[in-house]
Amino acid sequence: MKAHTTKIQEPSREDKRADGCGASAPHTALASDNHREWHEGASEPPFGKGATVRCDVDEPFRRKNARVHSAGHLIDVAMARSGCTLKPTKGYHFTPGAYVEYEGKLDAAERDALVPKVQAAMDELISAGVPTLVKTVEGPTLGQHCPAGSIPEDPTLWGVGWVRVVSVGGQGCPCGGTHVNDTKELGGVKVEAIKGKGKVTRVSYTMID
Repeated sequence: MKAHTTKIQEPSREDKRADGCGASAPHTALASDNHREWHEGASEPPFGKGATVRCDVDEPFRRKNARVHSAGHLIDVAMARSGCTLKPTKGYHFTPGAYVEYEGKLDAAERDALVPKVQAAMDELISAGVPTLVKTVEGPTLGQHCPAGSIPEDPTLWGVGWVRVVSVGGQGCPCGGTHVNDTKELGGVKVEAIKGKGKVTRVSYTMID
């Protein structure tokens, strides 16, 4: 069985360090493969295979980015609750400039009317403290765990090995990133704007600390 590899998209700041044998090396990327985590750095670490190391994490920085990432997932749920049927295609879960893009266009009046609806849905979901659920499923079963809009229409593209599914706000999506424990941990999220950009619709958001 071929395993599914998930590349975790997170900010490139070196917020993790692996220390061992009296030396340290900055961590710049993380990938999960067959239930193992691969920590990558810009250069070879000063310790070898079999060494015992400690991984230190900049917790405030990581928690902040988990909030931004989960907020992007919750935007999808809020859009659906607001009656929008556009398919999500891309998420930029970094600050400043976080947004989620959707396939298709809305006219200006529709976009303007949608902003307060999505904001109200976000506020309601955050207040509810919906737990985040993480599970590993077989690729061919993704359709049982994720809404149609969040996965490819062709089931042959779902993979044949395991896939990590994260449910934020009650809606599942294949994801390898870091998330909050429940929606209440997001605190405040402001829907800044909904704009048309070429053939897509972009929802921009910011975190209220």
